[in-house]
Amino acid sequence: MRRSLIAAVVLALAIASGTLIARGDDDLRSPLAQALATLPDATLTANFTDWRLVRETVGAPDITSAASTTDRREWLDAAYEDDLSAASALAGSGPSMSKHFGWSVFDLDWEVLGQAREGAAIVAELSGAVGPDEVIAGLADLGYREPESAADDGGVWRGGPDLLATIDYSLSPMLQNVAVLADRNLVVLSDLSSYAERTVDTIVSESDDLAEVRDVAATAAPLDRAIAAVVHQPPRSCAVTSFDHASAADRQLAAARIAEAGGLGDQRGLGFGIRADDVGLVLDVSLHFESPAAAEAAQEPRTALAHGPAIGQGGTYDERFDVESVRVIADDLVLALRPIGDRMSLVSDLTSSPLLFSGCGG
Repeated sequence: MRRSLIAAVVLALAIASGTLIARGDDDLRSPLAQALATLPDATLTANFTDWRLVRETVGAPDITSAASTTDRREWLDAAYEDDLSAASALAGSGPSMSKHFGWSVFDLDWEVLGQAREGAAIVAELSGAVGPDEVIAGLADLGYREPESAADDGGVWRGGPDLLATIDYSLSPMLQNVAVLADRNLVVLSDLSSYAERTVDTIVSESDDLAEVRDVAATAAPLDRAIAAVVHQPPRSCAVTSFDHASAADRQLAAARIAEAGGLGDQRGLGFGIRADDVGLVLDVSLHFESPAAAEAAQEPRTALAHGPAIGQGGTYDERFDVESVRVIADDLVLALRPIGDRMSLVSDLTSSPLLFSGCGG
């Protein structure tokens, strides 16, 4: 990563904080908190990318879909190399979307993918590079079926798999249905029109959203500076760290290692967030517990497990990261992990790590 740019990112964060105050109370929340508030409360996992900070971090703050193909590809490659696009559901469709839709991740402030049992949706906030009217015009030109009403206020433009295939086979299936909320500068995408409608209802009603779920809000709070983040609520936070499908040998090794560390209490939420500081990139891991006492009790065993063998993955944690700090913040235990080497790859590597983040009986 270009280390000389990290200070600029930190400065940008400070400037953004001041800007938020001027933009109204609703915007006092971090971009991550704003994004979580757009998803239905049944969402089990939220994948968040702050594309404005990604552009700052890779040294291309002004890039848009209007940039050259070479510049856009270099930018995506740089974001990929530092795991900054690992949480995105749209990064892979970026070049094709720029070509056919006239906008893509290059033109977003942030993106969040919410996955629930009932469906999945992406909500994206447009930057000033592209306006809602341009998004709507592009949908009409591509052949999306216009909603009978509210074409710019949450009505769902229906495309479907056949239309996407005629546009470009590489496009994300989430682009099958699109809703635009012009007054909020938001776009909603889903492979199911019904789930796009449900997500729009959540946004418009400003209720029953993921940010109102106590365990989720608490888990996400220490990650409010994230460039990219993944936030799970139970039972997903338990499932992604389970040894249920591991080999018998790995289950035995994990049980022995956990017992050696002093045992683990159940976690009630799990989150990961990449942030920049004046040295480079750090991965913050937020483990949410039922009380401050439970978080305190988890500090010593989790610190112990952050060293030694990475059972279920191979190798050791010590060759992946340095543990910079382990802190208790309210009901959360927050681990700051600095990657070994010049590149951040810990989101891709650790988001399903069963040993270090085991809980819920794990």
